[in-house]
Amino acid sequence: MKKLLIIAFMISQATALHASDSVLKNVFSTLMSNDTALINSGLKTVSELSLSEKNAFTGALLMKKAGLVTQPAEKLRLFKQGRQLLEGEIKAHPDKTLFRYLRLMIQENSPAMLGYKKNMQEDATMVRNHYKKLSAVVRESVTDYATHSHLLKPTDFE
Repeated sequence: MKKLLIIAFMISQATALHASDSVLKNVFSTLMSNDTALINSGLKTVSELSLSEKNAFTGALLMKKAGLVTQPAEKLRLFKQGRQLLEGEIKAHPDKTLFRYLRLMIQENSPAMLGYKKNMQEDATMVRNHYKKLSAVVRESVTDYATHSHLLKPTDFE
């Protein structure tokens, strides 16, 4: 009985360390919106969780928010802060397709003057190649995003 409780506890802890489907849906829908209040809410939600993906999600949300604020200094500050968080996670976990997908979404929609477009082809290829290994929620987001992406097409995932 004691072993069963230990195993159950370990499983519950392992699943709590990764984003749930509802958190993933929230982050993806927030990244697709242009609502600053929704992004602030997403940032608050992510900051309160103990997720291994926390820094990557926070980074992507901060960079999205940077595109919506009006003051240039604030735009640059938010973008740099978000970029540092997301790139740090990609450097630590280069094979994590979810992080590459987040970066692709940001890079495709960031202004060229920021110079944050150099990994788009590499990330798009990784998303295509590892699509079937992604969770159902991430796959759904990828196929939705592909309808207006320049690099991903819905036919890539049929």
